[in-house]
Amino acid sequence: MAAGSAGAAPRVVDPLAAPVLFAMCLPYVIRFVQCLIVHRTTGNRAQLLNALKYATAFPALVLTAIEHEYHVSDLVYPMYNWWLGAMFVNSLYSYYWDLEMDWDMPWLAQPGELIRGHQ
Repeated sequence: MAAGSAGAAPRVVDPLAAPVLFAMCLPYVIRFVQCLIVHRTTGNRAQLLNALKYATAFPALVLTAIEHEYHVSDLVYPMYNWWLGAMFVNSLYSYYWDLEMDWDMPWLAQPGELIRGHQ
């Protein structure tokens, strides 16, 4: 369909525009920097691993914005496997971290093993 025809959706925003990418990434940048600051001030190594959780969001967000452009143009996305990989890594690591660390539900601990002060 030609642009502006009855069935075409109007383009409201370009997801690859720098301000849009910045807005999408800003919450993750803030949390990433907070984790690095806490690590620097406390020496808590877990904060580096928490920062990694937020860092895995950047490839997922950028590749999703690019995928959107291909999708709306009805084109094959050449980085489809990279996009899926980035989404998988981000989702899996975030899910693991939230359950293991934030919700204090250790999955990988052996019975009787000391974890973060809990037995």
